[in-house]
Amino acid sequence: MQAWQEALVENFKVVSRTVEGRVRVSVVSYDAASAEDERVRLEAAGAVVRIVPVPMGASVPEAVLEELRTGVSEAA
Repeated sequence: MQAWQEALVENFKVVSRTVEGRVRVSVVSYDAASAEDERVRLEAAGAVVRIVPVPMGASVPEAVLEELRTGVSEAA
């Protein structure tokens, strides 16, 4: 994929905390509509969910993972 094409593609990871307290990060990257579909599915199962925009090949920021682990936002 060319650099200009990468700039046009938005990638999202879905991060969730299950009702058991496990934090999970999607292995795949989603487009916006697919990430939203996954969010709805996970929330219906009782999970707390964040959709995180990420550059192609990047990881979810540690602050997002920590927020889901602890239930406390760094912004608070």
